[in-house]
Amino acid sequence: MTQEQFSKLQEIAKGAKNIAIISHKNPDGDAIGSSLGLRAFLFRQQLQARVIVPDSFPGFLRFLPESKSVWFFDKMKDSATQYLKGADLIFILDFNTLKRIEELGALIENNPCPKVLIDHHPDPEVKAQFTYHRVNVSSTSELVYEFVQKLFPGSHIGAKAATCLYAGLVTDTGSFKHNLHERTHITAGKLLQAGADHEAVMLEIFDSNSFNRTRLLGYSLYEKLQFDPANGLAYIALSQEELKRFEYKKGDTEGFVNLALGIDGVKMAVLLTELNDGLTKLSFRSHGSFEVNGFAAKFFSGGGHKNAAGGAFEGTVEQAVEKLKASIPELIKMNLQNLQS
Repeated sequence: MTQEQFSKLQEIAKGAKNIAIISHKNPDGDAIGSSLGLRAFLFRQQLQARVIVPDSFPGFLRFLPESKSVWFFDKMKDSATQYLKGADLIFILDFNTLKRIEELGALIENNPCPKVLIDHHPDPEVKAQFTYHRVNVSSTSELVYEFVQKLFPGSHIGAKAATCLYAGLVTDTGSFKHNLHERTHITAGKLLQAGADHEAVMLEIFDSNSFNRTRLLGYSLYEKLQFDPANGLAYIALSQEELKRFEYKKGDTEGFVNLALGIDGVKMAVLLTELNDGLTKLSFRSHGSFEVNGFAAKFFSGGGHKNAAGGAFEGTVEQAVEKLKASIPELIKMNLQNLQS
């Protein structure tokens, strides 16, 4: 975006009465952190904004400032629909296609008001009058920090916004383990200077676990972790029955895939979780030059970043595992081609 576009958007924002901030289905730390961070900053500019997401976020993110203000579309459909129809400015955060927000996508598409896309995923498909997009950045939260500095130059971001954006940056980098770029630590430092609560972020996200989540982690590592040293693959596959056994709640498997990636000799780790709607969700992680986003897109209708991607499979977790295993030769071939190009 040019400075002229930022000036134009600032005028639009100041005149807006109903601002909507939208993020994707199954919102993670970056989705909620960037959305609440943007909302908190806009409030400091005396601008009213509402965060709306398709469904609920993990419980460990409830500590974030004003997290109770978030509307879940699946639980507040009528109110959210009415608000979106009357919105005069819409921010679209942390996703690159309206398909990721299902019914919400049509509401946004049909509203002729100005739209702003802020995202770090490749190949954005969302049509917006204003786009702040860059792939070589840690998170959408980092982009939002840059964005607000340019939208209202000289304005202090505030501790609430800083904490939310810091949480988004920390979660999307796996606590500074992947998606790192040269400005990531600089941005983290600036957020801490602005008042981000580092201790709360680390405690609530990484060091606060329910009894059932801890038991599920132990079960996943001892009973379900599989390792294929010949192909450098480690994976954990959890069925609906197994998740129910440990009274699974959204977010309980956060970080499991990174533990599998930490095994010596592993190039790629995968977490497969069977959902109750006939789908199996897959989370991919990899090291260094070993890319997983193209593989996720080709075989599991997904995508993401080079070393961190996601996908889905229509079927049981057992069927998803079979497809994963059958696709490994193609994954190795794709990475060999990338190395040679």
